[in-house]
Formats: sequence, structure tokens, C-alpha cells
Amino acid sequence: MTKFNILTADLKYIMNALRPAIGKTYAREAQKYIKFECTDGKTVHTYSSDGYRLHSISTKVDVEGNKKFSFLIKPFIVPKVESEFIPCEISEKEITFDFGNYKITFPLTESPDNFLDVKECIPKGNPKLKIGFNPKYLEQAAKSLKQGGTCDCAIMEIRGPLDPVIIYLSKNKSDFRLVLPVRTKSEEA
Repeated sequence: MTKFNILTADLKYIMNALRPAIGKTYAREAQKYIKFECTDGKTVHTYSSDGYRLHSISTKVDVEGNKKFSFLIKPFIVPKVESEFIPCEISEKEITFDFGNYKITFPLTESPDNFLDVKECIPKGNPKLKIGFNPKYLEQAAKSLKQGGTCDCAIMEIRGPLDPVIIYLSKNKSDFRLVLPVRTKSEEA
């Protein structure tokens, strides 16, 4: 049995941020799940993917004995608790989250090996261009583009690291959003 503690705020963030990348139709059964993986006994890496996007969050955890673990669970709503940490226990067949007044146990029915190979999905080599954006502004720009009845793709025109990015739907370039970049700490130095 492996025991670890995760911050309540981190578990809520993982569930909320990774849920959107879990698909409605599944090419793989594992796409119904969030993958939790701890390879160093100190950091848990979490992933979700619907085949079109991959969401990833890494956070520190306190693992008893610095053991490694990996499992898949379906996303769930983290209940309100008074504790800053949530104690968790993993056995071969299940994981239990202890929320103080009650525990939630999930069966571990799907093998983490069935989840896509995240390392293979991440582009290799050095990036050619890095641009900083306020994520709220990017989100609002993308959400405000109206899609018609057909599937239309969004286009991002990127000219340089300090130039505004233009976002529009491929069928209507005149309906666009302009998002200005922000300087990153490395650019300010």
C-alpha cells in the first residue's frame, strides 16, 4: 500500500483544469480518466487527453517512503473540507481519498499503461518562438469567436514575440480578435 498527501487546493485544481480535456467519445478507454503519475516520490504529474489536446499539471506531494505510483481515475468534484491536505491510500485495486468526515474510494480498473505516452506527444527540440500572454485574455478571445453549424478551425497569426496575435475562424477573417503579448520575466532581465 502506498500513502501520500496532496494539498486540497491542488486536487481541486487538477480536477477542474483537466476535466475539459476528457472527451465525450473515446478512441481509447483510458481517455475517460485522469492519469496520476509519481516517479520520484515527490511530484505527481497529472494528465488528461481526448485525442485532440493534452492537459498537464504537476504538483508536489508528500509520499510515504518516496514510493513511485501511477493510476487512472475518473474526475470527481472535490468536496469542501477543513483540512489543507487530503490523505490518500493506493492499493493494487483501489485508491481512497480521506476527506475527514468521509472517504471516497475508486476502483482502479484501467491500467495506466493504456494511457497515451505523454513523452511522445510533447514536441522535441528547442521552441522557435516563445510568447507570453495573459491566459484570461486568450480564453476570452477564443470563446468569443462564433462558430456556425459546421466545424470551423481557429487560426492564430503569430508574427513575433512582442507583436499582437490575431485569432479568427478560418471562414471569416474579418471577425478577429487581437491579443497583445506580455513580457515574461526572462525578457525583462
